[in-house]
Amino acid sequence: MEIATSVLSVTDQLGQTMKRLNMSSTDYLHLDVMDGKFVSNHTVSQMDEAVTFNQKPLDIHLMVEDVLPFIQKYQSLQPAFITFHVECGKDISSLLSMIKAQGIKAGLALNPSTKLDQVMPYLKDIDLILVMSVPAGYGGQRFDPKTTNRITTLRNLRSEHGYHYQIEVDGGINRETVSMVQQADIIVSGTYIVNGNIEERIECLRQGAKA
Repeated sequence: MEIATSVLSVTDQLGQTMKRLNMSSTDYLHLDVMDGKFVSNHTVSQMDEAVTFNQKPLDIHLMVEDVLPFIQKYQSLQPAFITFHVECGKDISSLLSMIKAQGIKAGLALNPSTKLDQVMPYLKDIDLILVMSVPAGYGGQRFDPKTTNRITTLRNLRSEHGYHYQIEVDGGINRETVSMVQQADIIVSGTYIVNGNIEERIECLRQGAKA
């Protein structure tokens, strides 16, 4: 299991937190890019500041209404992943192709209330599916236990149809809830990791056990 660390909840001393993350074993820096339209929060400047300190592969999660300008903004950073929300509902296949054309893995995210039917047409084409275990928009929310069943369904679909996507889960993941997402390939955690001993908490999540 890989770990992607979000700095969404870091409002002070971002540079110091990023220094500790760069020295840690986290696999990715997870950028929560919000435009203040798709969700009410606006984090573009915060995420851009984090990138200036970053030395980890980037996992970029776009929570935006107009996806294209943000793909163009971040593609030069050559992130590992660029993921946007299926709920944006516009030119999804074209946007996925555009991301892949840059040699970047393309993903789709879906909120807890969104039916899996909305992503089914794209499962054969995506490299990552980001399962939100909280509604997109803010850090520090409570994990929705129904997420576990959704992850299981996506694993079964991948096996049955030979799809190649990785399954990522994001929202409310900590030492208490990580045991419920063991079938995911990548887990995103922010508040839990950055508000303590970063390396110890990353290892706790990797082990998938309460600590």
